[in-house]
Amino acid sequence: MDKNNASLEKELQQMYARAEHWISDYVFFEEEIRFLTNLLDKYFVGLIISDSGKMDVLRWKARQLVELDDQRESIAKENKETLVTIAKLLKNETPFDPQEFREEYSDLENSHVGFLKRYQKIKKEIFDLSTELQAPEKK
Repeated sequence: MDKNNASLEKELQQMYARAEHWISDYVFFEEEIRFLTNLLDKYFVGLIISDSGKMDVLRWKARQLVELDDQRESIAKENKETLVTIAKLLKNETPFDPQEFREEYSDLENSHVGFLKRYQKIKKEIFDLSTELQAPEKK
């Protein structure tokens, strides 16, 4: 194997390892989103009785979680497809343009990073809202 092929193979192996790790991340995010949804549901019940003004905020956060979960599912699917592609490339089962594949993989990485940022922002907002909604309970 020449130096270029060895370098490309190493690069593909690293891409595969990262993409494989992301699979477990997306399983975790699925569980986290379910937890956050349940947390919001808990407050919906209390606010129906006590503070209908906060209901709109809770509805908006619930909608954001649904959209976030859709995004998670889409990226996870794309990630699994990428793993299959990389495995085929490592086995030399399909011809490809290395630069084109790097760009496609970079797009997946960017989607992953964008999801993480959005997830962290929404999670923080929900916890802040949760703290705010619990404040009257502590009085």
